[in-house]
Amino acid sequence: MFFGRAQGWLQIWLVLVVVGILSSFGPAPSSIEGLIYTTLPFSFQSGGGLLEGLLQSLLLSVGVFYWVIHPGKRWLRWTLSGLFVVALALPALGLLMR
Repeated sequence: MFFGRAQGWLQIWLVLVVVGILSSFGPAPSSIEGLIYTTLPFSFQSGGGLLEGLLQSLLLSVGVFYWVIHPGKRWLRWTLSGLFVVALALPALGLLMR
C-alpha cells in the first residue's frame, strides 16, 4: 500500500502524525486532547515539542521507506544497526553511572 507508490513516505508520515501525535491516547501536549484538557497555552503546545515530533516522524518515515525500497544497501543496514546499538547502550550506560 505505502511502498508501491513514489510518495509512499508522505502517506506513512501523515499516518504517523495523525495517529501518533495529534490523536494520542492521553492529554499529551501537542495533541488534540492536550489542547482541550490541559491549561497549557497554545503557543507552548505548538512550540518545540510539536516540531520535534514532526521532524522525528518525518525522518522515520523517509528512512523506513528508503530501507524497504532499497533492501540491498549495505551502508543503510550498518547505519541503522549502529544506531540501534547506540539507542540500547545509552540507557544502559545511564543506569550504570552515578
